[in-house]
Amino acid sequence: MALPELCSSFGARLERVLDGVPGLVSYLVFTSLLRRAPTVARAVELLARRHRGRAWLVGEARSDAGAVRLAYLGSPDRLSRWLLDRLGAGPLREEDGAGAPGSVACDVELRLVPSEEADDWAGTGWLVLPRYVHHRQRLDREPSTFERRVARRARASGVSLRFTRDARDLDLFKSVLYDPMLERRHGERALRTGRALLRFGQLRGGLFVAEHEGRPVAGAVAAPSAYNPAELEIWALGVAGDAPAGAGPAAILGWIDRARERRLSVVDHVASLPLYSDGLTRQKLRWGTTLHEPFAAREMLALRVQGSGPAIHDWLSRHCFAARSRAGIVRVAAARPDELARVARSLAVG
Repeated sequence: MALPELCSSFGARLERVLDGVPGLVSYLVFTSLLRRAPTVARAVELLARRHRGRAWLVGEARSDAGAVRLAYLGSPDRLSRWLLDRLGAGPLREEDGAGAPGSVACDVELRLVPSEEADDWAGTGWLVLPRYVHHRQRLDREPSTFERRVARRARASGVSLRFTRDARDLDLFKSVLYDPMLERRHGERALRTGRALLRFGQLRGGLFVAEHEGRPVAGAVAAPSAYNPAELEIWALGVAGDAPAGAGPAAILGWIDRARERRLSVVDHVASLPLYSDGLTRQKLRWGTTLHEPFAAREMLALRVQGSGPAIHDWLSRHCFAARSRAGIVRVAAARPDELARVARSLAVG
């Protein structure tokens, strides 16, 4: 029988090797299908949607004005739970109910709907949102005011950047910066990119490590877009809990400068929730990004607020939505449910 320390060592190594492999396979297969066989890609996504299943997730958002009951019908995955958490709902529980609107008593109802049905839902007063949004920054010839501010802060803090494609640097980034940051900020709700997919991105693009006094304090993995070679996508950011001011933005700025040097047109800061009121969205907007729907999105979120009263008005005042419209993603804030429904109908794309 193998020694326990050898078993644990082998287990840790196997876990590291397999970490993110399903995500990498999914990425490679789906991006290839989208380019070469979009009809097959849509069929694969439909099968995946059926496999994920649908469930009602219910929770309450509480404030001094009272409680607002939220109910969501769709895939009970981490992305959905992250959104509900940001909307104040918790703790979440699954409830039985039919699939028809209004099947579960609530003040705010959300449901995943096929993208081809989105206009029908909007036409009846449901606000339609992407499940998440991309942040695309069009690069001007010269750095923006915010970019210059980030560079000055990094210099003042003594932060320097190092570019690497070494797998050992990726392992250090993941174990010391990326995973601890996700645990610190999001706990079990974190949407985590596995090592295999990060390594694939590092090989196609690279990793910028921000260092302070010889110690890594932040890092960012980025790679060229699978759909447009003139665009760069930032895949992952990791920041130490005790990093000096500006270390995280400095790692991102390294990629923006590199993209500008290579005459790329866009840096995609990738994803956040469809909420202008969310902290991550606000952070990414500082770079001068504009919000866009994910490429070839097959599902949308439909949201409806019912009833009235101080608690509902207070809940609405706390959230600003990134809604789908003819003109792309637009900012939607409303003080009353009837106002939100009226705006939703006006945004129907069809």
